[in-house]
Amino acid sequence: MKFSTLDLVYIGIGGALSVVLEFYVGPIFSRAIPKIPGLDISFGLRLFMVSIFAAIIRKPGAAAAMLALFDILGDIFHYGFGGEPIYLIYEAFTYGFFIDLVTFLSGNHLFGIGMKKMSASKTLLAGFFPAAARFSTVTISEEEEQKDLSWVPLVIVQAIVIGILVSTADPIFYDGFFNPFLYGGVVTWSALIFKFVSYIPWNVITVFLAGIVARRVAKVLG
Repeated sequence: MKFSTLDLVYIGIGGALSVVLEFYVGPIFSRAIPKIPGLDISFGLRLFMVSIFAAIIRKPGAAAAMLALFDILGDIFHYGFGGEPIYLIYEAFTYGFFIDLVTFLSGNHLFGIGMKKMSASKTLLAGFFPAAARFSTVTISEEEEQKDLSWVPLVIVQAIVIGILVSTADPIFYDGFFNPFLYGGVVTWSALIFKFVSYIPWNVITVFLAGIVARRVAKVLG
């Protein structure tokens, strides 16, 4: 599926905003909030922004493209280019791939955006098996649409799936492979498991909030 000019604009904005949030806004909040296991404000803001734009674009590959751009801009303005292209591959093919995978499984309806109106159970089913949407649609008035919450279970489940998947990236892929490969780091499996488990609730909450915001933004954009 090809990206339109507007898609590329959204990818550029999403990638650039992710850099701003990760390196300039996140550290401000991190100083004010006590240290909590698994809570990474800077990464959370990046995940929040990428998830929103991936849901608006609704095409697999959008999240990976945004995170590849994030990596390049991050190297220019913050990290430097040491360790490349490993980090570009890491960002795009872990965090980006996981979000794009759920986008693909949803039939390009991440968080139910653009999906036909159905009951909550059928919306949830169609969010992972798009063919289910062919057999059931519901016509509702504009007033009923304002109160419609049939999308909530789907957003919750997709947030859980994405939250668990992205929680594997840092402890498993980076600490378990890239860090030893690039810097000779020592793998401690108990620490890896602790990081993975502690990341999950915060990442799930972040993606869920991103889903709510993305639906509102998509409605405004039409």
